Amino acid sequence: MSLFDSIDRNDQRPAYNAEPEFTYLNCSGRPELQRVRDLIDGWFEQYPDDDKLQLRSSFRTSNDLQHLSAYFELFLHQSLLRKGYQITVHPELNHTSRRPDFLVEHPDGFSGYMEAVIASEDSNEKAVERARASRIYDVLGAVQSPDFWISVEVEGVLDRDFPKQQVVRPTQQWIDGLSYDDAIRLEADTGDPVFTSTEIPLGDALVKLEAFPKGQRKRGDPTARPVGMIIDGAEIIDPVGTIRGALKKKSGRYGQLDRPYVIAVNALSLVFGSDIAEDALFGTAGVAVRRENGRWVDRETRMQDGSWMGPNGPQNTRVSGVLMVNNLKPSRLARVTWTQYLNPWCRYPLGDHIQDVTSRRAVEERLVTHEGTMPREIFGLTENWPE
Repeated sequence: MSLFDSIDRNDQRPAYNAEPEFTYLNCSGRPELQRVRDLIDGWFEQYPDDDKLQLRSSFRTSNDLQHLSAYFELFLHQSLLRKGYQITVHPELNHTSRRPDFLVEHPDGFSGYMEAVIASEDSNEKAVERARASRIYDVLGAVQSPDFWISVEVEGVLDRDFPKQQVVRPTQQWIDGLSYDDAIRLEADTGDPVFTSTEIPLGDALVKLEAFPKGQRKRGDPTARPVGMIIDGAEIIDPVGTIRGALKKKSGRYGQLDRPYVIAVNALSLVFGSDIAEDALFGTAGVAVRRENGRWVDRETRMQDGSWMGPNGPQNTRVSGVLMVNNLKPSRLARVTWTQYLNPWCRYPLGDHIQDVTSRRAVEERLVTHEGTMPREIFGLTENWPE
């Protein structure tokens, strides 16, 4: 059984903006994506037969978050196998009908549970809005624009999908009325890039377009898509709150457990870093200032708003550690980093059962790093894989 279809793959194009991640991975004829498919199918062969159908269904969905969740579980399963662990998928618990993702056991006697979760700032509503905007970017690919690149920005909220021609027709008429020679002469005279703009109203939203001349190398190239720039409006993001929210859903999900419990988080935020992970777990970093002996003294401190340290002190002590994985996607495996954070207040410590994985633990009120291997090394990949 394969996760992918047995089909001829001759399409070398890049992915469309609105194309689901699995759809493109499944159909692309690019050699690097065949390498990705081969690797993932090798992992899938080692997944328990009784659980393959459910994982395959989730992996093949057009819902990107569900697809990435299934991929993340498969990645964790294979990573643990390669480290010598025995894994039971969705083990039964005596006190609840809920089942964690994995029971992880090692020949040296270690036994613990692991749960996987995606931390994404896109709500279902936001994902729908983003998909509608992406479809606007894609339909503009039908515009014939041999001389000009098109910059596009969707301002406001698209409350529904609109007919393709409602976007393509006015854009084509606008592009056809532009003069490449005039634009090049104006650039030469002023020394500045020349942008010509127009707007297309779509309900309560506005599609703002700008055209600018192509260079000679790309001018007239029939393989070049007309959209040369996408401007995604500014928005407030909260990666710390997103991670805390993901952990909150999982920390108490299985009640009191009888052994260590690790939550693995795939943080999809583009601004993720160690400071964000530590703020999410231990509390927001800050500075406390007080007056001592007639002068002001400051010291580093943390607010009590973390997943592990709340207003009343340590909390979620059933969680032994959190494995933070940075923006894991099938084609990014060789560039992904991970760090295991150990909960100093947990009921069941992990002890030394984190060997070979980069970890952060509290030592005398400071977080100390133990360097370990990264996923690329575990899977024997080159730095530029899958190229």
